[in-house]
This record gives sequence, C-alpha cells and structure tokens, in this order.
Amino acid sequence: MGFSLLAFCLQSFAICPSVDAQQYTIIDLGALDGDELAEAAKINEDGRIAGTSAHIGPPLKTQAFLWTEQDGMMDLGNLHEGDTVATNINNRKQVVGHEYYEYDDEPLVHAFLWSK
Repeated sequence: MGFSLLAFCLQSFAICPSVDAQQYTIIDLGALDGDELAEAAKINEDGRIAGTSAHIGPPLKTQAFLWTEQDGMMDLGNLHEGDTVATNINNRKQVVGHEYYEYDDEPLVHAFLWSK
C-alpha cells in the first residue's frame, strides 16, 4: 500500500505544471545605536513600522522606535527617562505604547501617543 501511494504521489507531481517559487524580500531593520536587539510590533499601510529596540544590559533598557524606508530607525524618546515600548501605529503616522519608570521608588506605567 505504501509503495502504491508513493508511486501515485510521484506520478502526480511529475504531471503537475511547475509552480514558480515565490520571491520574498526580507529587510533587516537593525536596532537603535548601542542596542543588541529589536522587535517590530506593527506596520501601517505606508510601510512605517513601530517597535521596540533593547540594550540587554545590565540593566535591560528598551526604547520605542519608528522605522521608515527613507529614514531608517528613529528613537521616539521618552517622557520620564524610563523604558518605552511601541505597540501600534496608525495610518496618520501616530505611534502608541507605554513607558515603565519609577517615581519615589514606585514602579509606574504610563501610556503615550507619539506624533510628528
């Protein structure tokens, strides 16, 4: 039975028209200066990408970024010298995310909206 199935598969493959292999382009977005890794979160219709770059430390330090084909990776800054994470981008080129930081030794998280 196994041989018959194998023969059928080989015959079927031989008579099927060949399918051209799909072509893909992979672009290395890199990381912000001094960082070792980066993660893309979202891409909008214009091809702009929001994500997070990180220096693995110690200590671990994260920074939100916006990547465009024209300008590459741009640091979005922060509000309180904390660790920022970009989570989404819309078609109006606005990036949202959150920042982890400490105030009076208390850990806090604040949302942000970045636009240019």
